[in-house]
Amino acid sequence: MMKLRPLREFWRDQEGIASVELMLSVPILVWALLSTHVYFDAFRAESLSTRAGLTIADMYSRRDVVNDDYVTGSYRLFNVLTGHKMSGPGNVRVTSFEFLNGENRTPSDDSVRVIWSKVGDVGLVPHTTSSLNNLIDRIPIMDNHQQAILVETSTTYTAPFSIGLGPFMETNLDDVEFDTFTVIRPRFHSQLCFEDSDENTTCY
Repeated sequence: MMKLRPLREFWRDQEGIASVELMLSVPILVWALLSTHVYFDAFRAESLSTRAGLTIADMYSRRDVVNDDYVTGSYRLFNVLTGHKMSGPGNVRVTSFEFLNGENRTPSDDSVRVIWSKVGDVGLVPHTTSSLNNLIDRIPIMDNHQQAILVETSTTYTAPFSIGLGPFMETNLDDVEFDTFTVIRPRFHSQLCFEDSDENTTCY
């Protein structure tokens, strides 16, 4: 009976329990805090990318003629607006197009015709009439022969640090692509023309 007394005292001893609980809970609390920061930062970067895309679209809607320098400048501005939150340079594609509506005025008859399309960098390729018609479901219905501007932007976000738990839990946040697709009408003119280096203007 005397031999069991030390075991019972050891079993009932509660000294050091708080330290053990602290050692177990602190890593979980730190991980939860960092995870919250990463996901909040990702949503903030997405919002920033969206607002920057709308800003670029609004710029083009106020113009009647643009050229290569203007497209390059809008590309650089977009990267300035989003650069400190993204892992690399983004891209901008601007397309002026005409909406064509079929005789029956049904969605299946709708189509578009590209007037001109330019990109800010090599990450995207200019739209053709065929490629833009593949996106007809994303373009709002407009009047027959009405012209509009499509501004597309893309950025890549990389989390500042990993929040995974290795093989136990796949919670790493991989690179996220943020894309915007903005269709906007010219505000003060009926169309947006493009002037090349030889001062030739592309309009309807």
